[in-house]
Amino acid sequence: MFCAHADFNHVEFDAFRIQASLNSFVMAPQKWVETTNAIGIISKAGRYGGPYAHKKFAFEFASWISVEFKLYLVKELECLKTEETKQLGLAGILSATLPKSIIEFIPMQSKRI
Repeated sequence: MFCAHADFNHVEFDAFRIQASLNSFVMAPQKWVETTNAIGIISKAGRYGGPYAHKKFAFEFASWISVEFKLYLVKELECLKTEETKQLGLAGILSATLPKSIIEFIPMQSKRI
């Protein structure tokens, strides 16, 4: 089972999961949010309404729907990381990701801390 916040309704989630295998299963975002107490998704009614999700959920959902989109995301992330490496160099990346106590023990020619 995945991690969820404390108020997430796991019983309702399990019921939805079982029903999802049926061809007749239909789930509205608003029903999902209200029934499971899900966070990260908002469903607004009326003009300009609709479901809105946290960008991490939106990316995951979109990559599940389209393999092409997922490959595009991976390619763009690789490009961004390559550029970051060029701009910061190894010392900059290490200082941005590792604790200072570890960096002090790593011999480097130029250190940015």
